[in-house]
Amino acid sequence: MVNWLRVSEYANEVIKRCEDPNIDGKDVRQKLEGGMFVEGVGELGKDVSVKSEPWRRGYFEALMAAGRAAEHLEGFMTDWKNKISAPSAYVLGPSNPHPKKLPGNKNIVMHEEDCTPTSPSPDVFYMKILTTDGFNARQKIDAALAYADWLQYKGLLDTARETYDWAMDIATSGLSGDPANVVDKKTGVLKNNGTDLASENVIRVSTAMGVLNAKMGKLSDALSIFTSVLKARREMSQTPGKDTQPTRKVVERSPFALERFINRLVLIFTPVVYPPPPSDGNSPPVRSEGSLCDEAGLMTYIGEILFASSSRETGLAWTRDSVDIAESALVRLGSGRGAAPEREKCTDCLKVGLQNWKTMLQQLIKDAKREEQEASQRAQKSWFGGGRKAVEEKAKIRKRWEAEEMIVQARADDLLPRGDAYSVFAPGTNNTVF
Repeated sequence: MVNWLRVSEYANEVIKRCEDPNIDGKDVRQKLEGGMFVEGVGELGKDVSVKSEPWRRGYFEALMAAGRAAEHLEGFMTDWKNKISAPSAYVLGPSNPHPKKLPGNKNIVMHEEDCTPTSPSPDVFYMKILTTDGFNARQKIDAALAYADWLQYKGLLDTARETYDWAMDIATSGLSGDPANVVDKKTGVLKNNGTDLASENVIRVSTAMGVLNAKMGKLSDALSIFTSVLKARREMSQTPGKDTQPTRKVVERSPFALERFINRLVLIFTPVVYPPPPSDGNSPPVRSEGSLCDEAGLMTYIGEILFASSSRETGLAWTRDSVDIAESALVRLGSGRGAAPEREKCTDCLKVGLQNWKTMLQQLIKDAKREEQEASQRAQKSWFGGGRKAVEEKAKIRKRWEAEEMIVQARADDLLPRGDAYSVFAPGTNNTVF
């Protein structure tokens, strides 16, 4: 498990160093004299445009790590007297006169007057990224999407929608042509006119807006977005992207022990080449090994919405296809070390698809059993057994769905690790939105 307290400590230490002009913050400028402050958030971003790209990337990664840690540490308090951190439920004070006992520390009592919040709110870090001069569009959109996701978790859906609008403004500002020819900024639906291509940033923001619409119950709006994004992804260029992995000099193995020893020393003291910066996201995405997984994820969303709103058979068909595509992507990726991140993404997509498929079948089986029972009751009241045929038809439908459920379970056992395969069929677990 991640020690988010330690992550927060390390990330905030890096941030302090980067912002300290006497350490690593030389030439970092305030955007306004005295800094920019917002009540409840604190100081906003600075101007880091004069710093090198590796420096800016490191500063950005530290801010993102601090934001993620702050989400997990929300409600935690640090007792500086006893040097311990714990949720506020364990802190004694006027707001909590009957605190819980600290596990394993029966003699320690955290007092409210000795405590401060363990971490600032996630707002502090995400807003700092969004208001800093020197970060590119992709970095700011990463922060906006993370911030909006946290707002959704807090139940602030309207504020999350405003954050997505902000992210869309950032994404469309990097387009070379008229944004109106690429996307409807208000709805998030891509135009797909064959000439004006959507950038990677626009596609990411549109997809996130579709997810939010689904969570808010606006299924038709979400469906329009997902189908437009799926079409855009299927029309992506086949041009391969550049490898951004760090590399070391490759030294062939020598038959002589002394030479092998020297080669090891050379490798130890030769620094890894710093990976080149990733794309800023303002260009149209190209097809990669993970593109099929992205398509499968979109098809999973579409299947959920269709099953919940219009046609169960059609929604089920989309879900079946999404599982087939995710499985195909896993086979193509193989077991190479470099494909590990893509394999993890495809495995997650496959797991969600199987969960949705299972949940849909459970609903269909439940309905089929009810209809079979109702047909049986009508048959008992009819003369000359005229309702038997209807009962048999309902029983066939039920058995069909039950047989498909067994197939889904078999596929999960074959394709997923044991723990993941069990979780797909554990009672009360699913990731669907319907």
